[in-house]
Order: sequence, then structure tokens, then C-alpha cells
Amino acid sequence: VEGVIQPILTIKVNAREAGSVERIIGEEGSLLRQGDTILVMENPDLLRSIEDQRDDWEKQLITYREKEIEMEQKSLNLQQQALQTDYDLNRLRKSFALDKEEYRMGIKSKAQLEVARDEYEYKKKSTALQLEGLQHDSTVTVIRKELMQGDLEREKKKFARACERLDKLVVRAPVKGQLSFVKVTPGQQVGPNESIAEIKVLDQFKIHTSLS
Repeated sequence: VEGVIQPILTIKVNAREAGSVERIIGEEGSLLRQGDTILVMENPDLLRSIEDQRDDWEKQLITYREKEIEMEQKSLNLQQQALQTDYDLNRLRKSFALDKEEYRMGIKSKAQLEVARDEYEYKKKSTALQLEGLQHDSTVTVIRKELMQGDLEREKKKFARACERLDKLVVRAPVKGQLSFVKVTPGQQVGPNESIAEIKVLDQFKIHTSLS
């Protein structure tokens, strides 16, 4: 019997991004490998949007670098203050110990010892509060840095997604097969998800026939 042999599978190729057809590369009837370019589109609005997002990301990056340097400097200052405060307290502790020894030896009076004790106790409490404040400032600095890193990462991902949209302007063959036809012409405006071509998969076939 006579019949018509057709590929068992036909794939419709849709545009994944809106744009106008810049040039058609794949010829109708040609055999394509998966990933071969069928046509290239252009979208000036998308390009401008990507440039704007690139600028935003670069500005965010510069701001982050500046703030990072500022916070590192602040962190060093906090460490220096903590070190100085601890040093002053240790020195006062030794001085008070010397005052107690001099009082025991009769060199200093009890009143002088009480004054030294009050000064030492005040300095000890003041140092504890100061170190607590420095620790709080250090924690806040770390949290601010983490929040800025999160903002920077989100801006980076947004820019990466925009670049992925740009890559979608190049329409490629999703499977290996024969490009049966292309529905669009150069300069034509294409919407997202619009069918623009068709590929016949030649790995298997089916036969249509009529029997008397």
C-alpha cells in the first residue's frame, strides 16, 4: 500500500522573550543539532533595563566597599578602646593592691585607702559598662555588614536574571531534528511564548495510509 511517512514527533519552538527579529540563521529544511541557533532577536528596552541594573549593582558594590572599609576601621577602633580600657583597669588594680600594702605597712592612712578603693570600684564598674557597650557596637557592626552583604547579593542576582533574559533573545533548537519552517520574518515583532518555528524529530516515524 501507499502512504505518507511522517516524523512521530513535531516540536513547536516558542520565543521565550519578546523582541523583534534581527536575523534568521536556520534555513527551512536544514538539519539542526540541539542548541543550534535558529534566529536572533533584539530588544532595546531590555538592553536599557540591563544597563540600568548593571549601574545599580555597581553603585551598590561601591557603597558596600566604602561601608566595609568604614566598619573595619570602626572595628579596629573598638578593639583599641577595649584594649586601652582593660589596660587602665589592670593598672588601677595594681595601684590599689600597692595602696593596701602601704596601708598595712602604715605608710598610708585608712582614709587614703578608702579613696583608692572607691576609685578602683568605680573604675571597675565603669570598665564593665564600657566593655559591654563596645561589645554591643561590635555586634551591631557585624549585623550591619551581613545586611549589606544580603542587599548586594540580591542586586547581583537581579542583574544575573536580567542577563539571562538577554540570552533568551537567541532562539536555539531545543532538540535534534529538521527545521521544517520558520513563521517569522526579519523585523517582525514577536511576543513572549509566541510560536515562531517547528522542528520535526527524525529518530522515529509513523505512516498514514488508506486501505480499500
